[in-house]
Amino acid sequence: MAFGSGGRAAALLACLAAGATAAGPSIQRSIDHLRLGMALTQVRWLLPPSQPWPSYIEPGGQIRRFRAESRYIKRPNPKVDTTWLGFKDGRLVDIQFIYAKAYGRLHPADNLAADWALIYGEPRRTSDGQYWWSDGRTAMGIFYAEIPILKDGRQAVELRTSLRLMDADLLRTPD
Repeated sequence: MAFGSGGRAAALLACLAAGATAAGPSIQRSIDHLRLGMALTQVRWLLPPSQPWPSYIEPGGQIRRFRAESRYIKRPNPKVDTTWLGFKDGRLVDIQFIYAKAYGRLHPADNLAADWALIYGEPRRTSDGQYWWSDGRTAMGIFYAEIPILKDGRQAVELRTSLRLMDADLLRTPD
């Protein structure tokens, strides 16, 4: 699902109709044509690489993360600078969009969270300003991602609007 202003109202209504259950709305498991559970080959078909995506395996070896920057994709979404994709057992379990600076200026995290709150209700807000929804199966978060940059020859951090959709069990920590 794209977040453009022209189709946002229609997309929000479609999500409301598709996601509502008797117990409340369930979190949609797809965003911008990517769906949790997809295989890497399906993702590469939707986001054809212009060069190999850098990747790493998380400590513990459970999840392989790919960084698909817009310059690494043949037909990138102009609203997204970087897409992080996490795979476990060959299936997509984590999607994170880090939005382009211009899009983030128009859609700061607080405003984006307010839009999604129309669908999923009030989010849980963390002490560091992140917004999270979960239905027990899927979790979605909106927050500012910290992007390292060089500013005046020194290391600095730039905040960018970010949306993350993931399997809810990734949030659980082992006891």
